Amino acid sequence: MNILDRYIYGLFFRYFFAGMALLTSLFSMIIFFEVVGDFVRARSSAGLIAAYFFYRLPEAVYYMAPMAVLTASIIALSIMTKQKETMVLMSCGVSAFRITRPIMAAAVLIAAATFILGEYVLPSAWANATDIWSHKVKGYRTISAVKQNGVWIKSDSGEIWNIGYFNLADGIVYDVTVVEIAPGNEGFAAIIHSGAGRLNAGGWTFTDVRERRFTPEGEAVDETFREKTYPFALGASEMKHAEKKPEEMNLHEIAAYVRQIEKAGYKDARYTVDMYAKITFPLISVVMAALAIPFGLKSSRAGGALPAVTLAVVLGFMFWFFYSMGISLGHSGKLPPPLAAGGAHLLFLFAAAYIFLSGYHTREGLFR
Repeated sequence: MNILDRYIYGLFFRYFFAGMALLTSLFSMIIFFEVVGDFVRARSSAGLIAAYFFYRLPEAVYYMAPMAVLTASIIALSIMTKQKETMVLMSCGVSAFRITRPIMAAAVLIAAATFILGEYVLPSAWANATDIWSHKVKGYRTISAVKQNGVWIKSDSGEIWNIGYFNLADGIVYDVTVVEIAPGNEGFAAIIHSGAGRLNAGGWTFTDVRERRFTPEGEAVDETFREKTYPFALGASEMKHAEKKPEEMNLHEIAAYVRQIEKAGYKDARYTVDMYAKITFPLISVVMAALAIPFGLKSSRAGGALPAVTLAVVLGFMFWFFYSMGISLGHSGKLPPPLAAGGAHLLFLFAAAYIFLSGYHTREGLFR
């Protein structure tokens, strides 16, 4: 590594770590004001609160890293431009591509670290934070277990549900078996299997029903129904607690889950989009660095940290708007999952390349 690389790396990482400290602090502060009332009402100890925020810290680092890369890239290059260092380097024959190579290399390194964080640290940290929040603060009881053959839920009214797959947004369950317990927990009252069911005001309407009821004498009576409504009390809130969130899974787990539900004949755009997002989200750091380069190297009398930070905030907001919109459209099935998770990346990479190359060839030049 030569002197130029060491200088640019040092300048970049100085502002990157400062930005990470500031952004993760702001992220934690926002979370604190959102949850502090619930912790107070639950009379939680200081140790429990500290543990909760400790487990939320990887989430803060994961989501704030791209913005820190953008800010550090713009500030570092703006300072070099203001101090005429880029002009001196290029007058000595050093190209703009060579000057910005350490910035891009650092962004790739941070993207790799972010991916590793999301794969091996974030899922367990998220699960631990959720456990503290759900059971020790909100007081929810454990009502479900996720197995290879579906989700098991014990409802408030006592039935035991085994659901192969459920679409929480539409209130639909598929390949469901419901076990009704006899009064006094004296065995089974009925076992009901259905191909699909929908939640409505009167309970659950099942289709293609096979019902086996047990008489007090222990005899089994089998019946089939094309459609039947049951007054079961299992609601969307219980299903939501039973659902394993994408944040609790790494790429291998969520890919296995997507394959499992597709093999069973179902499609869930949400999990498929989130699977692609596991890959594309860390790459945002690379996009942010590429986007920062033409603006950071642009010749201007104005310079310093404040204009650079302002520009970083504007560019970051624009990217997050398009990225979030793409994810939302993907979840609703209006965009193909790869495009939903990576469309914003392509759009801003093309924009950065266009600004860089057009500025490089103009008479004034972005890089003079």
